[in-house]
Amino acid sequence: CCGCVFADATVEVDGRPAVALDEDGALQVKRKRNGGHLALKVNGVPDFLLPGGSDQCQLEYGPAEPPQLDVEVACTLWIYWLPPEEEEEPEEGEELEPMQTTVWLAIDEDHVPEEAMPIAGTVGCPGAVAASMDLNGTSMGPFHIRHAPGYARGGSKCLLSALDFSGLVALGGFEFRPRDPSPLLERCEECGGCEMQRLVSGAPSVIGYLKKTDP
Repeated sequence: CCGCVFADATVEVDGRPAVALDEDGALQVKRKRNGGHLALKVNGVPDFLLPGGSDQCQLEYGPAEPPQLDVEVACTLWIYWLPPEEEEEPEEGEELEPMQTTVWLAIDEDHVPEEAMPIAGTVGCPGAVAASMDLNGTSMGPFHIRHAPGYARGGSKCLLSALDFSGLVALGGFEFRPRDPSPLLERCEECGGCEMQRLVSGAPSVIGYLKKTDP
């Protein structure tokens, strides 16, 4: 999502021992004079983020072209809300508080709870190839984003930190309020690095709230 090397990623080439990538996420391999192919096994990156959902791939090359072979790590988003817990009956003399619940962002589908529900609207994606994502309210993901050519590389600005969730639209008598400031932006400003990698290894993040408006 931001051009950062995936932390702890290593690559096995043609069955040889795994080698760590450099700070740009690159690995230099000697080219055969007449071209050939490379059998790669990528370690330290979840399979679902790799091409074809596999940690192994075959790459072909010629005597001089291409100058480099890319294995791109995907950035997949799952956006959903959780149905609120049933309200308790207020005690005598107490007013009933409006029902509230949360909207979440995850990278790994396995982190999405079974009771999760899709949400509709638009997510702004400054710095991405597509400047916005349209959510139709029937799917929770995966929604793919990719940084545009020339976007900040090397972790100076994570693409996820700039996501704008204010265009999400609540369904079923709720109104949506984005979390402000964005927790993704806060963590990137505090810790630097890649927010996607933190979400993969940690827990989903609350990005907003839903409040019941209908009686």
